[in-house]
Amino acid sequence: LLTGDGEKDKRELEKLFPKGTPLQFRCSPEEKKQWVLKWKQKGPLAMVGDGINDAAALEASDVAIAVMDQTAHFLPQADCVIESHCFSNLPKLFQIATSAKHIVLASLSLSLAYNAFGIYYAFLGKISPLFLGILMPLSSLSVLCFTGIASYLVYHRLFRSDRDGSAVPSHWRQSLPSPSVSSVFYPRRSEWPV
Repeated sequence: LLTGDGEKDKRELEKLFPKGTPLQFRCSPEEKKQWVLKWKQKGPLAMVGDGINDAAALEASDVAIAVMDQTAHFLPQADCVIESHCFSNLPKLFQIATSAKHIVLASLSLSLAYNAFGIYYAFLGKISPLFLGILMPLSSLSVLCFTGIASYLVYHRLFRSDRDGSAVPSHWRQSLPSPSVSSVFYPRRSEWPV
């Protein structure tokens, strides 16, 4: 934990983190950046920040996640922005990133296999180049369908907590303004992706 605040809340914060977690108080923006650069030497690092005083540390990190009360406010250099009331979904963000990586790798493998199959049979003379020209758009279409279905399944596995398909629990939705697109995904069944 890197914070510019004093140590008055140290006891409460220690309860939130595993024992032995470094807690640094009264950090300037430059000190936060130096800590990030130090920890980054041990491996990839994600930084979560909530204000302009975190901008340098966010920029120095491998993955910068900004936490905002309202998306209309100033957004520091960040790869991702989440609203503060959705902060508990932060672990799901990393699950989404991991799933997206797997989907991309699987899509590339599918495309490579499809093309290797076509080239192999074309060299053997068992498939005409005209037929391969017709199959090529089908290769793209099959990869597109695969990524769509896989993404849909990831969405349902990670976010669908209610029967109406909402990404957030119903007690949160009651306090949200109705046009909050970034925090409620497909609130009505008619808006579910097909």
